[in-house]
Amino acid sequence: MFHDQKYILHDWIDEISNIIELEEFLYIAIIDSDHKIHFCNDVMADLLNNEGTKAFINPNFESLTKLSASSNLIFEGYITFGDIISINTSIFAYVYKKKNQFLILGGTKVQELLQQNKQMAELNGEISNLQRELIRKNQKLAQTLEQLNETNTQLEKLLHDKDLFLSILAHDLKSPFNSLLGFSSLLSNNVTTLNDESIANYAKIIHNMSSHSFHLLEDVLNWYKSQSGKMPFDPYEFELSEIITSLQQLFEPKALEKNILLHFAVNESMNIVADYNMLSAILRNLLSNAIKFTPRGGNVTLSIHNNSDSVEFMVTDSGIGLNQEEIEEILNSTEIRSKSGTSNEKGTGLGLYMCKEFIRSHNSQLEITSQLKQGSTFKFTIPQV
Repeated sequence: MFHDQKYILHDWIDEISNIIELEEFLYIAIIDSDHKIHFCNDVMADLLNNEGTKAFINPNFESLTKLSASSNLIFEGYITFGDIISINTSIFAYVYKKKNQFLILGGTKVQELLQQNKQMAELNGEISNLQRELIRKNQKLAQTLEQLNETNTQLEKLLHDKDLFLSILAHDLKSPFNSLLGFSSLLSNNVTTLNDESIANYAKIIHNMSSHSFHLLEDVLNWYKSQSGKMPFDPYEFELSEIITSLQQLFEPKALEKNILLHFAVNESMNIVADYNMLSAILRNLLSNAIKFTPRGGNVTLSIHNNSDSVEFMVTDSGIGLNQEEIEEILNSTEIRSKSGTSNEKGTGLGLYMCKEFIRSHNSQLEITSQLKQGSTFKFTIPQV
């Protein structure tokens, strides 16, 4: 092909004598001043794309025809072909003029091609670096957004906890303290006129309300500590009798008031590895709920079984029971709900919510089985390492 081109360009030998290797040029065309194409090789034809001299964008062909120089070489530089609006291509070209004809030789020399390849490689490297940096920044942004979402969730929970905490202080604790103030005032103002039986009754009422308020406040504070991370999980080995004795002293009078038979099926010499304060709060709340929702004359039992690798706790009652929907709500809901007992006993609803949290801290979970009007069993196990 190049030999054919040399034959065609025979008349231009003197003009292009300064070009040593004609083969270095891919694009060759001979066009006269009337824009008529006398010769055009295949690659140049593809570049012109059937547009003729209209494909010359910068400089346009008309501008080239008006150039003059001291030699036949009238232009040396880049010529852009194509369409201004869409795709265009630039090539390095030499333009020679003889009479009314113009010879266009264009292409990229090997050295220029190598240099362009090097520049492209450097550019691709920069693009890859930018892409990696963009990916890194996107990942960091995603992490920041995730942290913000977690922070917003925590803030919402803190606001909910604050409102609940204030509600308990304003209502659930205010009511028993008002009763305490009223009965203690009656006792104080009438102590000289009351008989021994009345004084004993008032004292008993004041004691019961004080005990209820104390444990209610203790539950609220333990719950608050657990939610704020100020109540660390601190397991160690101790005898269960330490907890059982305090539970008996606390709940036997309450059970007696409702004529409930309270039974502890426990080997008190048994040792356990657990968080003492959390386990005490769990059992106290489960027993309190069992007594609360068991009618007069019923039964409540705390059973503790020592297995080979765990200790199992069960609080069973003959109370009003729960339906499946109520069981699912207790086990899965994050809402804190309160329900009056069989003798209209009040509470905050914090007890079971806190029990679930403390049982989870022991790497276990609360299990509930129940039938309406037949009673319930609340069970959990504490693994022993």
